[in-house]
Amino acid sequence: MVPEGLNAFLKSTDPLVIDGGLSNVLEGQGCDLNHKLWTARLLDEDPEALVQAHLAYLVAGAQCITTASYQASLPGLAEVGYAREKAEALMVESVALAQQAVAQAKAAGTIDFTPLIAASVGPYGAYLADGSEYRGNYGVSDAQLRDFHRDRLTLLASTAADVLAVETIPSLQEARVLAELLAEVDTPSRISFSCRDAEHVNDGSTIEACVSLFRGHSKVFAVGINCTAPTHISGLIRRIQAADTGKRIIVYPNSGEAYHADTKT
Repeated sequence: MVPEGLNAFLKSTDPLVIDGGLSNVLEGQGCDLNHKLWTARLLDEDPEALVQAHLAYLVAGAQCITTASYQASLPGLAEVGYAREKAEALMVESVALAQQAVAQAKAAGTIDFTPLIAASVGPYGAYLADGSEYRGNYGVSDAQLRDFHRDRLTLLASTAADVLAVETIPSLQEARVLAELLAEVDTPSRISFSCRDAEHVNDGSTIEACVSLFRGHSKVFAVGINCTAPTHISGLIRRIQAADTGKRIIVYPNSGEAYHADTKT
């Protein structure tokens, strides 16, 4: 079922203002993100910092905020010592923290509407925590990607999140697997790709090939670009428009700075 807020957006010609990267705000708060779990580390260690980051974006005018679950995969949480039950609870908590921020903003009179909450779903490369989402050359099978993504998608789709925000996808292979899996869950979703230039996602596939996978997809309402140099965005938008997917286009490029995988900054 399409949430009321999303349905209103889809019926409108107006743009929807999303938030920015959580890491930017969290680093500004003094949080140390040099960890395999990146922002997801704070789900357990400092959840209030995440609430405050969400609030900062709501104050700035965001109509949709994104949870801190980008790096929170079940295998990734297991590798740093979390039992499965706790790992699942932390992922669900990411949505609850966003809800908490919305409730505080409404109670304070900061906002007079209910923003959408997007549950972030990062790529397989984010779990590797070595910058692979900027290359896309995982060297894994479709079955491995399917196993990696399925449980997390199912879990986040069971929460109160309005949208699944599948982000920073660097390869046609992973996009194809995700197209299959997103058709299996009820929560509406958006998907965005990380690109190396104004024509190609990071594995060298064309952006047209990737977004065309979602033409006619019943669960995906928007396709687009994120974690990409701002100089490439206009060209990529034109190519997505030419692909004629019938979907809204979502864009949130990098600031123009360089990302260092070793320090997670």
